[in-house]
Amino acid sequence: MLAKHVKPEHHKRINDSFRRAENFFKHADRDPEGTHSFNPESSGFTLFEATEAYARLTGESTAAMLTYRTWWLSHQPYLQAILPPEVQQAFQSLPYQSEQKLQFYLDVLPAWVGLVH
Repeated sequence: MLAKHVKPEHHKRINDSFRRAENFFKHADRDPEGTHSFNPESSGFTLFEATEAYARLTGESTAAMLTYRTWWLSHQPYLQAILPPEVQQAFQSLPYQSEQKLQFYLDVLPAWVGLVH
């Protein structure tokens, strides 16, 4: 997603910010007094990227991954602007608010299960 939607001159800065937590834990023995600020809002994006990476590496996605990606993207209006118009319209027509995540999963996951083998 980074390579596709972010200008090349910003790649290093964004990659560095994604790797900040990874490097903090990886090198904790070198700086045992160090601290790291965790932004819980970044977890959703990290999970999204993980499902995308899995799909790229294996050539497959599970129904749960597809459901999560659909949910996450449908609640990211700033990213929807870069999607094809028909996808934007589909997301806008979803009747689920952010507090209805469980209902979304109950309704949508079975549909993906039927499509993914």
